[in-house]
Amino acid sequence: MAVRTQKDEPRCLFACVRIVSRALDGLYDRELAVAGVTAAQLNLMRAILHRTPATAGALGEMLRMDKSTLSRNLSRLQRRRWVRVRSDAALGRRVLELTAAGEERVAKAAVPWRRAQAAAHDMLGVEGADALRLLGRKLLGD
Repeated sequence: MAVRTQKDEPRCLFACVRIVSRALDGLYDRELAVAGVTAAQLNLMRAILHRTPATAGALGEMLRMDKSTLSRNLSRLQRRRWVRVRSDAALGRRVLELTAAGEERVAKAAVPWRRAQAAAHDMLGVEGADALRLLGRKLLGD
């Protein structure tokens, strides 16, 4: 029986995705630290900002997040007073929206986010970045 090595891992799509994800998470988190926000927090706040009305169910579906992860992440944003939940009588459900502090945090993260985007593009190369964007759009149904 042959012994498998780390060199064999790139054949597994899941392993490849996890490696790329961890590399990008670290890159974005390092850049965004100056804005006091993580990549995951910014991603969720931007999704809330751009999806109106934003319900937890719709966000979870769009971002492919399970309920417990989404709930935990939203709770952290609420504790920081970056997100609030309000009842929308017209919709008959609760909607999420950014507070003024949340909008300020997203704005403060704009420049570091652009730096992270450029560094990620450099890391992935043109073909890798384009392939990742295409896959993301496909999964989002665009």
